[in-house]
Amino acid sequence: MRRPVAASGCTASAVLTAAFFLSDGLGLWFFALSGTILGALAVPAFKVYEPEMFPTRLRSRANGIITAVTLGGSVTGLVVTGLLTEPSGGLGRALAVVCVGGLAASLLILLRFPETAREELEDINPADRRASPE
Repeated sequence: MRRPVAASGCTASAVLTAAFFLSDGLGLWFFALSGTILGALAVPAFKVYEPEMFPTRLRSRANGIITAVTLGGSVTGLVVTGLLTEPSGGLGRALAVVCVGGLAASLLILLRFPETAREELEDINPADRRASPE
């Protein structure tokens, strides 16, 4: 159940953010508010994966790598948006193109993330299983 929630929030956020940058007037405010709310609703569904996807001994390293990749993606998005602004006819269109990354993330979530609801952490990461006393 987490994957559809996370993917739906990510998709809605990407589409509504693109619509925000392509609209004006009252529509601009509607798209901004809707995209922010729906994107924020997906955050809890994403956050549960942090402790579940990696065993305890690798978790801090994995989170560091994820943070570095996230920052790299942000920088890349800014650079690509800047490069696309003139050729695409404006900032709104360039940002709409870059929002395709959010749609790709939604596909990644649906196709590659594990479904871990109602599973014990030790079953998800057997390396975390404590040695049973004998």
